[in-house]
Amino acid sequence: MTNDIKYIYALDEQGQTVSINDIPNEDKSLHTYHCISCNAAMIPRMGKVRKWHFAHKGTEEHCNPETYLHKLAKRLVKEKFDDSNSFEISYYQDVKCSLLQTCSLAQKSDCHYKMLKTYDLKKYYDTCNVEQPIDNYIADLLLTNSKQPSIKPILIEIQVSHECEIEKKKSGLHIIELRIKDENGITDLLKTDLKENSYADRDIDNIGFAKFYGFTRKCKEPEPLEVKRINRFYLYYTGNSYVESISCKYQPENKIKTRTLFEVSIGETKLSTYKMGYLLAIQNGVITRACCFCKYYRSGFDVGKGDNSTFCCLYKNYGTPKNPIETHAQECEYYRDNEEDIDFIEKHMPKYIIAK
Repeated sequence: MTNDIKYIYALDEQGQTVSINDIPNEDKSLHTYHCISCNAAMIPRMGKVRKWHFAHKGTEEHCNPETYLHKLAKRLVKEKFDDSNSFEISYYQDVKCSLLQTCSLAQKSDCHYKMLKTYDLKKYYDTCNVEQPIDNYIADLLLTNSKQPSIKPILIEIQVSHECEIEKKKSGLHIIELRIKDENGITDLLKTDLKENSYADRDIDNIGFAKFYGFTRKCKEPEPLEVKRINRFYLYYTGNSYVESISCKYQPENKIKTRTLFEVSIGETKLSTYKMGYLLAIQNGVITRACCFCKYYRSGFDVGKGDNSTFCCLYKNYGTPKNPIETHAQECEYYRDNEEDIDFIEKHMPKYIIAK
């Protein structure tokens, strides 16, 4: 990885970090440059064939590319913190749904979600120092609040080839570990906020890697979340019905369709949403009965049609409609309750919301 280092950066005579790409060709001889790692003199190479870079005067054997990357990353991160109006980080937190206490379909085990939450560290920290001691450790970069020392510091650790030691990770300190492999990786990383990468352990070549240790994983502020799908049952004045999947975040408290007689949102279940919808309509006095609860009812799946259509077993003997609409049961003289089926649905009915 570090064998490909081209030394894109160096320090000028004032100790400022300079990129070879920011030097006008006509100015390359007007300044002196030295190595960020070993402090040796460097020459800007800005030809037409090879990629522009700084070259050591003499041999490079005494210079360690990993040390160069490590020092460079610390410099550029510190410069970004010092020179920017904001310094944002994003890491995963467990967020509870703000509707948890009011939603009839809410379940504590389901109504939360891990999501990237972004924070601007410049709102809490005003100082970034290099190689600072803290709790028997040395931080590559240490963010602190000079006016409120009680605010817990944040350590930013740079990983080129070696990870942050396990003891430091487990210390309870707030640690952001950044993995980089070359100069371009550092600049790419700094173009956006420091974002936690959930796949970082799998691929060392991930650009924009950031890993967070010791940070609170439970978000204090709940949000209205779209964490699951629920079924919305519609019973129309015509007797027909329809079920659609909607987000729990956008579940309506009232009727949303003008031509419906009854609407209801039904939580997760393995039972027939249509049967539960009709049973709820009956329980709420909207209709008196439905074909799906008749002992002579069969579904399209039962008779080989492969759908949810209604099939009446009596149509040949008594001339009833072969495929009646569900509400035909209200006027059918041959309707008989399938009490076993009704009892089973009632016992396993999930929580629901009735649209008024």
